[in-house]
Amino acid sequence: MTSCIKDVPLEACVFCVQVFCGRIPKDVFEDELIVLFEKCGTIWDLRLMMDPMTGYNRSFCFVTFIEKEGANEAVKQVTTQWCD
Repeated sequence: MTSCIKDVPLEACVFCVQVFCGRIPKDVFEDELIVLFEKCGTIWDLRLMMDPMTGYNRSFCFVTFIEKEGANEAVKQVTTQWCD
């Protein structure tokens, strides 16, 4: 089995780290978030929570990185991205 975003075997995700990201603008979609988070490290999974009534996101997502370093970099990068 491979991941849904990268061709990384599931076994490689033994030490994966999940990051919560909130305060995402409502008009942002998964394809934009994938590009943003891939700059930080290898993504195994990204789940953007959607509102089925409006079709917009619910302003948060969960990103799973293969390595802790990618998760740490994402926290640094994204904190400055949307919290200004």
